[in-house]
Amino acid sequence: MSQGALVFNVHSNNGLTSSEYYEVDLYGIGTYKFPPNTVQLVIPNVWPGNYNFAVTIGCTSSNSASNSNCYLRFLNGTGIVTAATSTVTDAYL
Repeated sequence: MSQGALVFNVHSNNGLTSSEYYEVDLYGIGTYKFPPNTVQLVIPNVWPGNYNFAVTIGCTSSNSASNSNCYLRFLNGTGIVTAATSTVTDAYL
């Protein structure tokens, strides 16, 4: 059995502001932070199966004045990986 990949595309109503970050918690595999100013994350070499995940948009600072238009958002779901293919997950937050 060969490994596939999970691709996460995050769509936000406001777009990614300088005070926000995106993160994916893939249960059983790990936590992945998106590189700055990136809305797509590819997690390669994932064995086929069902994976529960949580996508988080968080604020980079605990100071509310520097986090204008930023509020914490979560999305939970399941990604299904099939052999040797890429599974694309679109998260609308």
